[in-house]
Amino acid sequence: MMFESLLSALLVVFSWPNLSFLLAGAAFGFFVGVIPGLGGAVALALLIPLSFNLDVYPAVILLIAAMGGVEFGGAISAILFNAPGGPTNLATALDGYPATKAGRAGEAIGAAAMACVFGALFGVGVVIAIMPVMRATVLAFGPPELFWLAIFGLTLLAAVAGRSLLLGLLVASFGFLLSFIGLNPVTGGYRFTFGNTILWDGLPLVAMVLGIFAVAELMHVAVHRATIAEQDVTSGTRGVGRGIVFCLRRWALCVRSSIIGVLIGAIPGIGGSVSVFVAYAHAKKTSKSPETFGTGNLEGVVAPESNNDAKDGGSLIPLFGLGIPGSVSTAVLLGGLTIHGLNVGPRFLSDHLDIAYLIVIGLALSNIIVAGLGLSIVGLLTRLTKVPIGGLAPVLITLCLFGAYSLRFEIYDLMLTAVFGLIGYLMINADLPRVPLILALILAPIAEKNLHISMQISQWDPSILIMRPISALLVIFIAWILLVPPVWKYVRKRRAAARRQIVDGA
Repeated sequence: MMFESLLSALLVVFSWPNLSFLLAGAAFGFFVGVIPGLGGAVALALLIPLSFNLDVYPAVILLIAAMGGVEFGGAISAILFNAPGGPTNLATALDGYPATKAGRAGEAIGAAAMACVFGALFGVGVVIAIMPVMRATVLAFGPPELFWLAIFGLTLLAAVAGRSLLLGLLVASFGFLLSFIGLNPVTGGYRFTFGNTILWDGLPLVAMVLGIFAVAELMHVAVHRATIAEQDVTSGTRGVGRGIVFCLRRWALCVRSSIIGVLIGAIPGIGGSVSVFVAYAHAKKTSKSPETFGTGNLEGVVAPESNNDAKDGGSLIPLFGLGIPGSVSTAVLLGGLTIHGLNVGPRFLSDHLDIAYLIVIGLALSNIIVAGLGLSIVGLLTRLTKVPIGGLAPVLITLCLFGAYSLRFEIYDLMLTAVFGLIGYLMINADLPRVPLILALILAPIAEKNLHISMQISQWDPSILIMRPISALLVIFIAWILLVPPVWKYVRKRRAAARRQIVDGA
């Protein structure tokens, strides 16, 4: 039954005109992803009205192809301009953009393209393999586990994002405070709005991401450098080949990062922002040269990109098994499927197995298509990094402001982007990590909501947070991250001091 449905889905995808919808959707998703701040949810939302008059098969192919194409497009803008296409591309910028400044943009894009294809194929393979047992997998995570997973992701990032764990935690704490502005999702009250209705919805994430990263970096480059690339740019084709070979040689890292992506992507409500930073932290911890992370180490590109595309496969697990979207993009996809009369839920795999296979195949093929598309224009893209920044910065800042304004059409979002651009510029000059601030804004609402739900379930008995096995394991991991590195650093200092005393005494 499953093999027949898989074969049927393959024949549908490669038949005409369905193949044209696959190509068009992937290309559309790629170019939307390149625009900072838009991301997969926006690409799908724009395409849903266009799919109204299509039959079910071409409509589903068009939507899933766009969803698959967005992530690599966002990686391109993150690598070249430090302007991530969405929150899931933030980790890629940490080493992708320094590689661009070193003249190795082609290598970074080649490594990212190969990692995207690897992650997508891995994620799709896992989804196909575990379809019979996916409901039990999703139900293993309840509110207590989701609360600790959000705290774990933020703690892990704070530990690896900057030069100091304490600085990372302080910046993350500031992000937590900013997340409390607006409507309380549990009580319905308003916090820190100061009577201003524009703050009822809180601080818009897209505006803050574009300000903190893209606008701030462009300001920094315009002040301190003539071009984005500080050194000569490696020839496009040669650089791409090196990047692809680098990714293939790090296949074990791709596998581990993809596993992380599938596991976290399968947990509804967490999303890819946590997943990519967990993969980035894992890559840094297991690297032979962790001190080079943040300076253009391509392991810091390969890990989050393979993770990011495997995460898309993982997010389909709760969608197929329970009808619960695992990410914002799959939530919009769910709306598109519902519009076309597909009731996604526990009976989806039994009633629409062919559609399920069509989705996973379309997701895999779209990633292959956009990787080829990106590599075909890599020469043009890398040459942009040698354009004088005086002429390029206004264009890129305008593009960032357009991305911030296009979601809600509010002048307030433009002002906020500018303000946080200035804050980000000051953070760059002070050598403060910026990523924990944004990730805290993403994870704080998740942690707060699931903490309240956990307390309500247990009738305000806090032991529920540590009595379940997965929760207890996450608490142990968090304690390890916070306590072991400082203690080990202190022990090494004491040992070094003791050795110096022995040498001086001799």
